[in-house]
Parts: sequence; structure tokens; C-alpha cells
Amino acid sequence: LIDTAADAFALAMDAAEQRRGVVDFVIADAFRPDPVLPVVAGVTPAVDTVTAPDGVLGVLSHVLIADDLDSARAARAALDATGDTFTTIVTVAGEVVTAQTLRTGSGGERSRLELAAERDAATERLAEIQIVVDSLREAREEANEAVETTRRQAKDALRALREHDAALATHAEQVNRVTVRHESAVAECERLETGLAQAQS
Repeated sequence: LIDTAADAFALAMDAAEQRRGVVDFVIADAFRPDPVLPVVAGVTPAVDTVTAPDGVLGVLSHVLIADDLDSARAARAALDATGDTFTTIVTVAGEVVTAQTLRTGSGGERSRLELAAERDAATERLAEIQIVVDSLREAREEANEAVETTRRQAKDALRALREHDAALATHAEQVNRVTVRHESAVAECERLETGLAQAQS
């Protein structure tokens, strides 16, 4: 897909010089014809099924997509009645019908349309899954951050608890020392009082 005709011709000359074999270019800004196509049940203009530059739509402007071969036959008859020999009809199963030819394939093989539809569906599904994967990645990162925050808080709480236990142990030791001194002082007072009473008697 090339933007302009000038670009296409420049690339064509380069391809010829480089001997790159057969190369097809679709010119994005090319003129898009607007033919009047018959309205037939089960048949849809190809241009109504895609969003693309005018050049691509121009390539598809004379293409109809039919649900089945019966619909293609009816559309071909309607086109013949108007003298249209340019429009091609492609069925979902892969048959190709023109004013002069009818091409069909083996029933066991899937058509290019089916493969293209499956590819497009897979691409869309891949995009959806990628969005889910990105969301899960972000959620995982947030969860990891929350775990790290909780872990840090737990470590801080444990350190504070140990510091509190150490301070409590120190305080208990101080209380024990003061208690021993108090008891010793009380015993000494009692001894002195006893001695004093004996001396006075």
C-alpha cells in the first residue's frame, strides 16, 4: 500500500533496477469508482465490509460477497441484466463468479475469506488478551508494592516491640534493685530500733 502514484512509480523503478521480481502496489489516494451494484438478498458489496483508503476501496468497488452459490447466481443474473461484465462475486466458501467464469475449490479447504476472517478475529483477540495481560501486570506490581509496604511495616512494628521489651526489662531490673534497697533499708531500721530499745532498757 503506497500513499501516492508518484511514490508507486518511484518504487517500481527501484524494483526494476534491483531485479526484485513481480511487485504489486496499491495506491492509497487513487480514484475510487462508485458503480451502481444490484441489491440482492445474501449479497454485500465488499466495500461495505472494510474501512480502507480510496485506492483499496477502488480495487474492491467491483466485488460482491455472497453468502452462498445460490446468492451468487442470483447476483450474477442481476448484473448480466444490466450489462455489467466487470463485477466479480466471491462467496464465503471461496467460489469466484465473473461474467465469463466460475471457479470453485474442494469442500475440505477453507476459503481465503474464512482464513482472513479467522486472522482478523485472532488479531482482535490478541489485542484483547494483551490489554488483560497489561492490566494483570499492573495489578501484580501494585500487589507487590502493597506486600513490600506491609513487610516494612511488620519489620518496624517488630523492632518497636523489641525496643519496648528491652525498655520494660530495664525498668523491671531497676524496680528490682530499688525493691532490694528498700527492703534492706527497712531491715536496717528495724535492727536499729531493736538496738535502741535494748539500750534504753
